[in-house]
Amino acid sequence: MTIDEIERQMRAALSDERRATNRVLVLINLAEARKLHLERGFSSLFDWLVHGLGYAQSSAYRRIEAARLLRDVPQAAAKLETGELNLSTMAKAKSAIRAKEKRSGRKMSKEEQAEVVSKVENKTIFEAEQTLVTMFPEISDDVYQERKTVISADQIRLSFNISAEGFKDLEWVKNYLSHAEPKGDTGKIFARLLKEFRARIEKQGQRATSAMEKAPENERRATAKKVSLHRVQRRCEYKDETTGKVCGTSFQVEVDHIRPRAMGGEDRLKNYRCLCRAHNQLVAEQKLGQYRVNRWRSRRSTHRQDGS
Repeated sequence: MTIDEIERQMRAALSDERRATNRVLVLINLAEARKLHLERGFSSLFDWLVHGLGYAQSSAYRRIEAARLLRDVPQAAAKLETGELNLSTMAKAKSAIRAKEKRSGRKMSKEEQAEVVSKVENKTIFEAEQTLVTMFPEISDDVYQERKTVISADQIRLSFNISAEGFKDLEWVKNYLSHAEPKGDTGKIFARLLKEFRARIEKQGQRATSAMEKAPENERRATAKKVSLHRVQRRCEYKDETTGKVCGTSFQVEVDHIRPRAMGGEDRLKNYRCLCRAHNQLVAEQKLGQYRVNRWRSRRSTHRQDGS
């Protein structure tokens, strides 16, 4: 194969790859709109892409951000196929747009977002970051906040911003623990605080379990909720009946009524389960939606009988 033939085939393959990437972004938006990830037992779209489809975390993040940008700026699809944009610059642009919206409390128009996209065309990641920081200097801390780097099998380096007030608290803790940690190693102190906090929360769950057994029936409701969280170690119990996948996330976990109160469900331990906020909302939409449909059918049937 000649070098010209190699280059020709490479250009053709690259064109196919860009078209396939566009298709992936379209499907990601469709999956998010249909809440496919929740139905399949994943706590988030990101979790589905990583653990359900096998994407690397950074790859999943870039595709989600690029897909959301594509949803608001459809013309970016053609630029992705020509190479004027790539997943990384699209993701950077969307992150900057979202941070700007959060700061201002106003959603940017499609025209404004398109203008941002045009500024990062044909730029490297570094050049795109420089451009975005120049356009929105006030959001640089929001966009480039936390970084995680794996150092070894048992060590991870964290880099994040902290407020001046938070830094004062950190210095106070370092001084307080200066006998136990004379070197003031921030990583060791941080790990110690996290371990102590987790132990305190778990102890609260154990106390709640013991208290519920002794509490009068009319005082068990609040305690039962704490017991439910402790029982499953604050993990979402949602299960996809098709695949058997259990969500299992510990992010934003809430206590849910298995049988909703609107449908006669009781405030008892046996009627409680733990769901993350996303799955709690999904189940509520499914159950209460069906409940309303059933009530509508019942009223319609009654009306027909009365009219006959």
